Amino acid sequence: MSTGVQAIETGLTVLNVLGSHKRPMMLKDIAAAAKMHPAKVHRYLVSFQEMKYAEQDANGLYRLGINALRLGLACLEQIDALRLASNVLDDLNASTGETVFAAIWGNNGPTIVQWRDSSRPVTVNV
Repeated sequence: MSTGVQAIETGLTVLNVLGSHKRPMMLKDIAAAAKMHPAKVHRYLVSFQEMKYAEQDANGLYRLGINALRLGLACLEQIDALRLASNVLDDLNASTGETVFAAIWGNNGPTIVQWRDSSRPVTVNV
């Protein structure tokens, strides 16, 4: 049993349902997926719309709002991608014995930012 704030957990359950579907959803479908009464889900959606974490289109369907996007982007900015890539490269290199690279895609194509050498020679043809 959680010792946190139940209202926050309930609200985030609603947002997680919206986030796990690729298309806008009807209220009844959100409620069914969240295993909640539609009236309860609606109250949360009203608040999320006020805070721009959800929005309702002209057909009455709900989807994530702009602040949900901003929150996700902020999370991505906080991830140390090079550290994560380094761990993956180490594991992949160890399990395959092959040379492995990590690249960042830029305007002019990929730029290799990390690599792990193979224990054997690699032939490259240009």
